[in-house]
Order: sequence, then C-alpha cells, then structure tokens
Amino acid sequence: MLVLFIFGPVVEQYFKYYLSPETVKFHWFIFLLFYILGIVLSSLLSLYKQRNNAWYNSVGASGAVSAIVFSYIFFNPWKMLYLYGLLPVPGIILGAVYLIYSQYMSKRNIDNINHDAHFIGAVFGLIFPIILDYRLLGNFINELLRLLYIISSILFNISVLTRDNAN
Repeated sequence: MLVLFIFGPVVEQYFKYYLSPETVKFHWFIFLLFYILGIVLSSLLSLYKQRNNAWYNSVGASGAVSAIVFSYIFFNPWKMLYLYGLLPVPGIILGAVYLIYSQYMSKRNIDNINHDAHFIGAVFGLIFPIILDYRLLGNFINELLRLLYIISSILFNISVLTRDNAN
C-alpha cells in the first residue's frame, strides 16, 4: 500500500491533466474506476485458471497497484525509479524486467503470489491511459524515442569530433 500512497496521487494528477475539459472535474472518479477495474481485471485470469479449485482464493489489490505503477511509467518512461530505494533504474527498463519476471514466475508457479494479477494489472495500467485518450500513445512513443534521439546525437557528435581530431 506504500506504493499506492506514493504513485496513486501522481497518476491521479496525470489523469486530471490529460482529461478533456468536460470530464476533468471527475478525475477522482476516473482514478477510482481505474483502481477498481485494476483489481477486477487483474484477478480474472487466475480465477479462470483455478475455476475447478474450490479452495482457491485471490485476495488483495496488488494487480491494481501494479496498474498504477505502470500508468506512472506510461507517463514518465525514463523517470528513475529506485529499486529498493537505492538503485536508480529508468521506469521503462524496470517495468520491462518486472513484466518478464512476473511472466516467468507465473509459469513456475512455486509460490503463493498471484504473478498473473501483477502482469495483467501492469498491462492494464499501460492501456488505460490510451483508452482515456488515444493520443497519449503518441506521447508515450515520443518519450521513448526522445532518449534514443539524444543518445544517437551524442554518438554522432563523438564520431564527428574523433574524426576531425584524427585529421
């Protein structure tokens, strides 16, 4: 719940910022709807997989919290997230690793953690902003490409400078 407390208000403000003028006054409701849908949708696959297991239960909102974190990553893909509060990692990189880990652990099925809920919640967190406004997908792609452009510009300048110094 600490993650919800940290990322929730920020994602709610992003929704408020990007919503149309007609719906902006309901940003709190849209965030609440997002959170509840995150809980429900992230549990569906596990419930379906375990439909013949009368003893199965899935308790918690970790899928919804995963959705909130991934919406944050959607709006700030290169923003540093601190792994264990110490190691800075770009959100998009940490998110990709988290998705791979969740999928891997879901297939192994060796613990009592609903990795499917985390994975589906994360994907839902990436999709929900696009459902709110499809143009946000363009913003996300531009943010991803921005760093690649900067890196390629730096490498190009280095190659030009080294070539000029060699002559």
